[in-house]
Amino acid sequence: MADNDNEKARETMCMALQGSQASSVYSLVAVEMLLLLVFSKLLHLLLLRRLGQPRLICDFLAAMLMANIDTVKHHFQLVIGDVIDPAGEFVFATYLFVLGLEMDPRLLLRRKGPEASVAYFGILSNFLLTLLFFPVLQDMHIAQKDDFLTSAGLAAILATTSSHILARLATELKFSRSEIGRFSITAGVTTDLLSTILMLVGYTCYSLYNQWKWTMIGITYVAVETILVFAVITPVVDWMNDRNPEGKPLKGQYMVAAFMIPAMLCYLARKAGYDWKLNAFLVGLALPGKGRISSFLISRINFSLTYLILPFYFVLVNMKTGDDGNSSTASFSMVGVFTILGGMGKTLGTMYAGIMRHDMKWEDAMRIGLLLNVKGPYHFFCAHMAVNSHLIDRNTMNTLMFSFLVSIAYIPMMAGRIRQKIKKSERELTGIQWHDAGEELRLVVGLHGPRNVPLAVGIIEAARVGTTSLAVYTMDMVQMTERAAAMLVHGQDLEEATVLDEQIMEMREHINSGLETYKEQLNDEDKKHLNIRRLLAIASFDDMHHDICNAAEDVKSVLIILPYHRRQMVGGGLSEGKTGFKNVNRKVLQNAPCSVGILVDRDQGRKKLASSLVLQNIVVVFIGGKDDREALALAGIIVQHPSINLMVARFLPDPAAIDKANRTGHQAFAFDADEDAEARADEQYFTAFHERHSGKKNLVCMDVHVSNGAETVAALRSLAERHELFIVGRGEVRWSLVTAGMSDWVEHADLGPVGDVLAASDFSTSTSALVIQQHDNRKEQKVIDDDFLPM
Repeated sequence: MADNDNEKARETMCMALQGSQASSVYSLVAVEMLLLLVFSKLLHLLLLRRLGQPRLICDFLAAMLMANIDTVKHHFQLVIGDVIDPAGEFVFATYLFVLGLEMDPRLLLRRKGPEASVAYFGILSNFLLTLLFFPVLQDMHIAQKDDFLTSAGLAAILATTSSHILARLATELKFSRSEIGRFSITAGVTTDLLSTILMLVGYTCYSLYNQWKWTMIGITYVAVETILVFAVITPVVDWMNDRNPEGKPLKGQYMVAAFMIPAMLCYLARKAGYDWKLNAFLVGLALPGKGRISSFLISRINFSLTYLILPFYFVLVNMKTGDDGNSSTASFSMVGVFTILGGMGKTLGTMYAGIMRHDMKWEDAMRIGLLLNVKGPYHFFCAHMAVNSHLIDRNTMNTLMFSFLVSIAYIPMMAGRIRQKIKKSERELTGIQWHDAGEELRLVVGLHGPRNVPLAVGIIEAARVGTTSLAVYTMDMVQMTERAAAMLVHGQDLEEATVLDEQIMEMREHINSGLETYKEQLNDEDKKHLNIRRLLAIASFDDMHHDICNAAEDVKSVLIILPYHRRQMVGGGLSEGKTGFKNVNRKVLQNAPCSVGILVDRDQGRKKLASSLVLQNIVVVFIGGKDDREALALAGIIVQHPSINLMVARFLPDPAAIDKANRTGHQAFAFDADEDAEARADEQYFTAFHERHSGKKNLVCMDVHVSNGAETVAALRSLAERHELFIVGRGEVRWSLVTAGMSDWVEHADLGPVGDVLAASDFSTSTSALVIQQHDNRKEQKVIDDDFLPM
C-alpha cells in the first residue's frame, strides 16, 4: 500500500515538474518574442527606414538572426509542434480573410482597360516562363515529389503581386499619385485578385483528383455557405453597420459578432472537409467590403498581423530553414534565379501588353513590370505551406523568401527614379497674380483637424464670389505613425490610400461634416460654381511635403494654404505646436509648384464665425515686393464679395523720416537695379488695383506713414482691433524704413518680418493672419534659417 502511494507521489511530482518546465519554456519564449519586437523596431528606426525599406524586411531579418541563436532555437523547438504550427495556419487563414475582405470580385468584370490587360499578360507570362525554365529548376533539386505540381505551385506564387505592400510602399515613398503609381496599384489589385482565385481553383481541382469524395462534400459546403452569406449574413452585417455609424465607438457585442461570424464559417468548412484557410479567403470575398464592421475587422487584424503576429511567424519560418545538402553558392544562385524569373516574367508580360497593345513607353512598361513583381506576407505563407506539404525542401523555401525580400528592397530605388522622372525641370509661374479670371480657380487647403475648418471655410467663402468657378481640394494632413501605416489600405476606387484607424476616421468625419454644413448653407446656384474635394496626405513629417506639392501640381492649384503649426491656447497665447508641421510648412515653401499661404488661426475668431461663415472685416497689408503683390491679387478676388469689408493698408515711409535718412546718408529703401524694378512693379500693380476697384463701397484704401519698424508694429496693432483677418506677403529680405529693426525680432523666419509680428502670442487674441509667398520658379533651394536643413 505504501509502495503504491509512493509511486503515485512520484508520478504527481514528475507531472508537476513537467508542467513547471513547460511553463518556464513558454515564459522564455514570450520574453524572446518581446526582445524580437524591440530589436526589429530598432533595426527599422536606426537603419532600414533611412533606406526606405518597409517594416516587413526588418521583421524577417530580425527573426532570422534570432532563429539562429541556439538557445532560442531550443526553446522554440520544444513548443513548435503544440503551439507554433497551429498558430501559423491560423495566421495564414486570418491574412487570407482580410485579403478577400479588401477585394471586390466585381473588379474582374469592370476592369477592361490597359491595367487589366497588363495584369492578365503579367500572370500568363510568369506561368509560361516558369514552366519553360522548370527543367533548370529541377537540376537544382527543388522538388520533393510531383514535379508538375511543384512547377504549377511555383508559377502561381511568382505570378502573384502583393498589392497591399505595393500600395503602402507607393504611399510611403511618395509616388502613389503619379501616373505610374496609380497604374501599378490598379494593375496590382487585379493581379492579386485573379491569381489568388486561380490558385484556389487549382487547389480545388487537385483535391478533387486525389480525394474526390471529401472534395465534393467541401465544394457543396462552399456553395451552401455562399448562399448563406449573401442571403442571411450580409443583411445582418448591414444591420450592424447601421447600428454603429461612423464617429461613434463600436459597441462590444458587435465587435464579438464581427470576429465570431467568419470564425464559425471557417470552423464549419473544416468539419466539412474543405481547406479552412482557403475558405477564409472566400468568406472575406463574399462579405461586404464597405461599412463599419468590415473597416473594424480590417484595421484590427492588419495592425495585429503587422506588429505582433508576423514577427512571431517569421521566427517559425526561419526555424524551418536548414541545410539539406545544398552549398551556400547553390543557395545564392537559387535566390538569383527566383528573383530574375519573377521579375522577368512580370516585365515581359507588362512590356508586351503596354507597348504592343496600349502604346506605352518601354521605360514606363518596364518600371510597372518591376513594381508588379513585389511580394509580401502572402508569399511567405505559401512558401511555408509548400514545405509543410512536402512539395519543396527547406533550402528552396529559404531561397524563395530571400528572393521575395529582394523584390521589395529595390522598390525605394525605383520610387526615386519615378519621382525624378515626373519632376519638371522648369515650371511656369503659378499664382493668383497670373491666374486667368475666366478659368477655374483651384486651391489646396491643408487641415490638421476640425479646428482648422471654420477659418478655412471663411477664406473659401471670401474667394468664392470673385471667381468664375472655384475648386477647393481640402487635404487632411495626417502623420504616418506605425499604427496608421498598419491600417493603411487603398481606397475603393484604387486611386488613393485611406486609413482605417478609428481616431483618424473620426477626425476626417468631423472635418467632412463641417464642410458639408457649409455647402448646405449655399443656394443651388452658388453650389454650381463651388467644388470641394477631399484629399489625404498621410506621411511622415519628413516626407509630407511631397504629397502636398504633388497634389498641387496634379490639380494645377494656384495657391496652397497650410495651417500654422502653433495653435491658440485658452489663456490667449500660442502653443509651441508640433515641430513636424513647422518643418512641413517650410519644405512646402521651398518646393511648392505654386504660391503658398500660411494660415495663423486664432480660435477666438471662431466666435464671429459661429453665426455666419463670412469674414466681415479683412485688411491687406501692402509694403512692397512680389509676395505683397500676390496678397493684393487675392484681395482683388475677395473684394467681389458684397458682405466683406476690405481695407488695403499701404505702408509708406514718413516724409520726415525720409529727409532724416537722406541727411545721414541713408535711403528710405536700399535697392539695387533689380529691387528698383520691383519698386516700379509695386507702384504699377497697386495703381492698377486701385483704379479697377475704386468704385466699390466695401473697399477702403489708405496710406499709413511710419518712420520705423516700431511704428509699423503699433499701426498693425491698431488695425487688429477692427479686423478678423490680416492678409500679408511673407516679404523679401531687404532694408526699409517701414520694417527697420523688425528683422532683429523675427522668431519664425518662415513667416517673414510682418507675418512673424502678426503670429506673435502677445499680438492679438482674435485676429488671424494669412501670410502669402508668391511662386518663383527661379528661387534657389536655400535654408530659411540656420537650424533648418533642406532635403
